[in-house]
Amino acid sequence: MALWKSAKARPKMFVNTIPKSGSVFIESALCEIAGCKHLILGTGYFPNDTLRKFAEGGYSAQQHADCRPNNIAILEKFVSRWVVHLRNPLAVTLSWTHHLDESVRQGASGLLDQAAPIPDDSYLSLDFSGRLDWQITHFLPQVVDWTTAWLAYADKNIESVLVSTFEDMIADQDAFFRRLLNFFEVSPKRMGDVSRFRSEAAHFRVGEIAEWRRVFSESQKARALAMIPEQLCERLAWPAA
Repeated sequence: MALWKSAKARPKMFVNTIPKSGSVFIESALCEIAGCKHLILGTGYFPNDTLRKFAEGGYSAQQHADCRPNNIAILEKFVSRWVVHLRNPLAVTLSWTHHLDESVRQGASGLLDQAAPIPDDSYLSLDFSGRLDWQITHFLPQVVDWTTAWLAYADKNIESVLVSTFEDMIADQDAFFRRLLNFFEVSPKRMGDVSRFRSEAAHFRVGEIAEWRRVFSESQKARALAMIPEQLCERLAWPAA
């Protein structure tokens, strides 16, 4: 557990993630490694007491905030620096489809009404390929827009925003977390094997980088890949074909 020399040195670690990119895993690991308390930042209209509390330090938080002006204004006021964590949009879409299916299996079908976009009434009558096809049409474009907007913001604010990726996290977890901790200026006493935080309870279903290649049909691959700008694939080393 980390030791802080002063109140000013208390970590303020905020990681803004695209859904289904290891969010709970990252947050759980950072909390324990840095000796922070987990804080759920309020959603909806800001500011609120949780953000003021976060600004005091000693907390780690994670959110899926999009890059809209009101979110940016509040983050810039209360959060000195944060990480934007990305994942290949095709993998996000596949994992999101599984996530909604699992929620329905567990009796939480009401989550469908809280998803964005909300699936239509015929969604659950489709087979898995049909549900995936629906998400490619409706959800994937939002993932691309979310990613593109945050990258544009990060490029203009390189001192305060660090871009990380799911792919880098899977390739070398130790290096990934050390990079994040260094960015937040946190020196943990001990880090250990961070894979201990990976579990289904942490929504870490499979964690494969290219699972979509064997699950998407050929037509789904072609349609989905065409939705991702070529420059985005080149920058983040995501396959364009």
